[in-house]
Amino acid sequence: MDGPGVVYVEMRRRGLYLDEDDDLAAHKLSFEYLRSQAAPLPASRKLLDRTRQEFHR
Repeated sequence: MDGPGVVYVEMRRRGLYLDEDDDLAAHKLSFEYLRSQAAPLPASRKLLDRTRQEFHR
């Protein structure tokens, strides 16, 4: 598996470090799915700019 071999999961009152192969594989799969569903960088920047402008009104 690529990467550091550790996943840090932050929760409300504490965090967990996971280093088991099954946990790492599950988190990698989830992250890859999220990346595949994300908007392209220019669209993300545009959305963030619009949102920032709404908060500064």
